[in-house]
Amino acid sequence: MSTLVTATEITVRYGERTVLDGATLAIDEGDCVGLVGRNGCGKTTFVRILAGLQLPDSGNVTRRRDLVVSYLPQDFMLDAAKSVHENIRDGARHVLDLIVEFESLPAASRRHQEIEHRIAALEGWTLDPRIATAMAHLNCPEGARRIDTLSGGEKRRVAMCRAIVSRPDFLILDEPTNHLDPEAIEWVAEFLDEFKGAFLVVTHDRYFLDRAVKRMVELSDGRFFSHHGNYTDYLLDKAERQAADAVIEHKRQMFLKKELAWVRQGPRAQRSKQKNRFERYYETAAQDGPAVEEDVELCIPPPPPLGNRVVELINLGMELGGRALFRGFNFTFQNGQRVGVAGRNGLDLPTLRVLEEALIAFPGVVLVVSHDRYFLNRICTDVLAFEGDGRVAHSVGDYDYYLEKKQRTSVTATRLSAAITSTNKSAALDRGDATPKPTKPRKLSFKEARELAGMEAQIHAVDLEVARIEGLFASPDFHRTHATQTNRLTADLAAAKEDLARLYARWEELEAIRVASTVPSTTG
Repeated sequence: MSTLVTATEITVRYGERTVLDGATLAIDEGDCVGLVGRNGCGKTTFVRILAGLQLPDSGNVTRRRDLVVSYLPQDFMLDAAKSVHENIRDGARHVLDLIVEFESLPAASRRHQEIEHRIAALEGWTLDPRIATAMAHLNCPEGARRIDTLSGGEKRRVAMCRAIVSRPDFLILDEPTNHLDPEAIEWVAEFLDEFKGAFLVVTHDRYFLDRAVKRMVELSDGRFFSHHGNYTDYLLDKAERQAADAVIEHKRQMFLKKELAWVRQGPRAQRSKQKNRFERYYETAAQDGPAVEEDVELCIPPPPPLGNRVVELINLGMELGGRALFRGFNFTFQNGQRVGVAGRNGLDLPTLRVLEEALIAFPGVVLVVSHDRYFLNRICTDVLAFEGDGRVAHSVGDYDYYLEKKQRTSVTATRLSAAITSTNKSAALDRGDATPKPTKPRKLSFKEARELAGMEAQIHAVDLEVARIEGLFASPDFHRTHATQTNRLTADLAAAKEDLARLYARWEELEAIRVASTVPSTTG
């Protein structure tokens, strides 16, 4: 495996502040790297140096010959005079230039054959279909639109599309998930899974880091610390590293405390052995201890006493520019809920964890809009998902549960549609009809609709009970605190799991009827 780019002893200063202090990092072929660090630590400065857009104060960067680098900066630059499609194609300018040269050369020439192989390796012959696919998955605006008519979020998606279509040897992405909805983020993660080059991504999106990278690099105190694995692996490694540093620092402090007592005695004799002891003490005292990362504390004042119903929305809708953003939305915010809002788009990580803990502990109602899947999973008791066509879906539970339910509903709808088609064809054959007549599916009764509406809360409650009992069994002091209740808890757990299976089965039955009433009949 060859090295694509190496940054050696990189130093960058801004005034009196040093952000990179002899930092060294190498990127090899196939590397999938996530770069993290506190805000302002120098991450963007470093990736600009890797991309060749900034020079360090000292140190050097060596790159493999003919290395193709594609860079998505936070402050992206697009050509305002060109259309969306033209800007995206410009991201593959090196491929387009090769195609122009290829077409201008005699077919029998050696250079013609070399360029042909190079274009094939860069997947240049499929550039336009790949652009169309990326634009669709990233929800880019229409290709004919001019850049100066786009919103900031739309420009960001265009810049993202421009960065990935070129199939570079080394892809650098600085906060790529900004302005992307969860579905687009998942597609970018899948794209990186199949990406044949190396990439380095700077992001605060922990789910994305867990999903996409295989090596984590932390920039701390001007230097790099590399960890094999994803973000979760990095957190475990970092905790171990900090624990080891703490042990070393404790030994250093104990040594200094002991030696300081000796120094203060002021021994009169200045023998060689004592001089060495003095020198050892002052040398150790001059050493810097490990850098301690201090997290901020966030305290959210509790709200005044609230009733069960805090805010009630009835038949809410909104249009913008003749387009319905949502309509017919009914929802009641109840005391204690923490509601995440997800849907298509129209920090540093330690601080984000502090915010999560504060929101989890907050006794009032929380409404948060975020594309951070990890964040939504940690804090949300409910999710409101803007699914398009004016629909707003309410799901009890975290974001992963909403996605699981959405996928299950989609599968149910597909199976139901196929079953309806099969039934219609069979009925037509029995009647001898040339054209099958569609069977109109029934709708939910009022009683069934009410049952379905309350079923998610029941499922969530039983899920929590299963988790509670399983947590008791997993507790280290279970036998000391709950030994006499073992039989009852075992029976309760079995009953709860049976209830959960029954509720899921009934939910799927009612959801199938609901979906069937909205699926157009297929006549084959």
